[in-house]
This record gives sequence, structure tokens and C-alpha cells, in this order.
Amino acid sequence: LGTLPTIGNNVADNYILLIIDNGSYGSTGDQPTYAGKKTSLTKVAEACGCDNVIECKAEDTAQVMKDAIASKKMTVIVCKCESGNIPVPNITMDQVVIRDRFMKALEAANA
Repeated sequence: LGTLPTIGNNVADNYILLIIDNGSYGSTGDQPTYAGKKTSLTKVAEACGCDNVIECKAEDTAQVMKDAIASKKMTVIVCKCESGNIPVPNITMDQVVIRDRFMKALEAANA
């Protein structure tokens, strides 16, 4: 949310922000977010000075994104989608190992 005033006040015509809003904190048990209750991220973006804000359903996102790219206007897209997680196993790898593996991958990508 802290970036919305920055985006609204420093418009770049080729900038697109895609917010995927499932209305919940999936990693901690699908508790509802404020956006899943009464707070409208679309209205928040508009209040922050973002002039071209589009709210869409998940299934319409691809077309909305294509239209935003073609418009060449700064666009904020709020994609409303279903909450929920697919069952996945817990990560058993140590956090330090994950960090080191990630850093090595970044170094290799920049080599």
C-alpha cells in the first residue's frame, strides 16, 4: 500500500501495477484481509492519485492486461480472485540453505 502514493504522484506512462487480491492471508490460514472485508484497493489506489485503475475478475485479467499495455497509460489493475491454497508439502530445507541457494542463482543469472 505504501507504493500507491508514489505511483500516483510519479506517473510513468508505461507502468502497470497488477494487484492480485484474494482477500485473505493464505500463508497463515486464510484469515480475511481488510480488502477481503470492507476496504476497496481500487478506491485506495484512486485516492492515492492513480487515475487509471481497473478492477477485474481473475478470468478477465489477461484481456485487461493486454488492454493496459495497448493503452500505454499508467494503469493499476486490481484482480479479484478466490482465496484458498492448494495442498503443498512443508518446506523442510533450512532457511539459510534456501537463502544461499537463492543468492547463488542470482549471481549466476547476473554473470
